[in-house]
Amino acid sequence: MNYMSQHFDDFSITVIKILEEMKEIRKENVRIANDNIKLTQEISDLKYRLDGIEQSSLKSTIEIIGIPTIPNEICKETAMNIAQVLNTVIKIEEAYRVPITVNGENKIIARLTQPGMKTAIIANCKLNKTFNLSNFNPTWSKDKRVFINNNLT
Repeated sequence: MNYMSQHFDDFSITVIKILEEMKEIRKENVRIANDNIKLTQEISDLKYRLDGIEQSSLKSTIEIIGIPTIPNEICKETAMNIAQVLNTVIKIEEAYRVPITVNGENKIIARLTQPGMKTAIIANCKLNKTFNLSNFNPTWSKDKRVFINNNLT
């Protein structure tokens, strides 16, 4: 009888410990579920904000393709020089090269201060069918064209 009583007591203690652990697991599960809901909402908010930023960027950002990388290049000056060759007045907020290559050349991305400037420089580039590297630098190839396009993310 003593033997059975001892095992029953041990079993009761084990059941109590398991129930306590289950309560802790439930609390943790509720906390994780709440965190998940909060994080899902934050991700949704960030996606919405990112979409807005991308839409804003599309209005005034161009990509320049075909200009070889110049040592110690200041991309803003390069983009301004291209605009001068095309007789287009632009103001640039920022310009930089991206590591994505098109026909072996990195793109220059330039964000202009006004959307109208973007339209003007793209139109002038398309109208100037003879615009090539030698227009920008006389020592460069006359056979390679320079393209200015909408920068699509």
